[in-house]
This record gives sequence, structure tokens and C-alpha cells, in this order.
Amino acid sequence: MTNEDIIIKRFEEIFENKNKQLVDTILLDNSMKQLFSVFMERGRKSIKFAEFTYKFSNIEYFEKESQQMFKQLKVKYFLNSNTAFYDWVIEIAYYGMYDLATAAIAKEGFKCATHYTTRLTLEYLYCSKGKDIKKLFAIYDRVLLKKKIIEDLKNAQTKRETARYKSPDLISKKDAEEILADAKEFEKEIIQLIIKK
Repeated sequence: MTNEDIIIKRFEEIFENKNKQLVDTILLDNSMKQLFSVFMERGRKSIKFAEFTYKFSNIEYFEKESQQMFKQLKVKYFLNSNTAFYDWVIEIAYYGMYDLATAAIAKEGFKCATHYTTRLTLEYLYCSKGKDIKKLFAIYDRVLLKKKIIEDLKNAQTKRETARYKSPDLISKKDAEEILADAKEFEKEIIQLIIKK
């Protein structure tokens, strides 16, 4: 069984009521088509803000004349000019990716109530090679998103859960850099996908 077949099978199992916990978390809702641009803009703004937050954590990214001002702001509001917000970079970047994923599935008239089913629906709609057009929902006959993009979204969610629920101090500068780079790539891929359709 190929990866595409596994994705299709998981998605169809939900709708065949084999997975009653998830059946109500993926809805066909054509009103979402009008909201996709709202999610797209919010996702893009979040990724920009995550980038700013990363730079604010590393003041050397700013021009010399701005560095002193940012140091003063950090001391005034955070008591320490060395304060880093890598956990927040990951939080914000992940939610930017999540909103962009929501935008992509909203464009197709889907609404999801969980992070898992949002990722699964994105994967189903845009990463599966459709073999049978008479499946429960139309599947595209070519891969529109790289599988790595879905893995990046899942990785960002895992890091966000660590930052939020486990231990923010486990989040490093390297983690923040990686998730921010993944978020920018995710944004590029999703925006191309949404604009094309």
C-alpha cells in the first residue's frame, strides 16, 4: 500500500464512521470558501511576526541605531536585554502555518475542528495522487504539495506543544531557526497553491 493509499484510507475511514471521534471534526462547509483569504492573511502576518520576534531575541539582526532602542525595550519590559523568545517564535510560526493550512482547505470548502484533521485534510486534498475520481471527495490527479511540507507542519506542532505544555526552556535558538525556516517555506508553497487554484 502506497503512502497516498494510506492517506486516502485514513480519510475515508473517518467518513465511513469507523472513527466516530473524528467524523464531526471534518465538515464540508462552502461558506469557508469566502473565509480562506482571512486565514491566509492571518497566517502570513503570524509568520512575519514570528520572524520579528526571532530578530527581537537576537538584536544584532537590527541596524546599529535600532539596537539600543530594542535593548532598552527589553530591559523595560522583560528586565533583561538578553531575554530570548524562542518558544514564542515557534508558537507564532506554527499558528501561521496552521492558518495557512486552514486557508488551503477552506478554499476547497472544508472546515476542520482539530489540528490533526486539518493536517490530514490538507494531506488528503493536496498530497494524494487520485486514482479513482469517484472516491468520497474529489482527489486531485497530481501531487500539489511536497510531503515534506506536511511533515514540517507536524514537526512545528510537536515543537509548539513542547514550548507550550512541556518545557519552554527545552526550545533552543536552533529550534526556532528551523521552525521559522520551515514556516517560510510552508507559506511559499501554500500561497503558490492557493493563488494557482
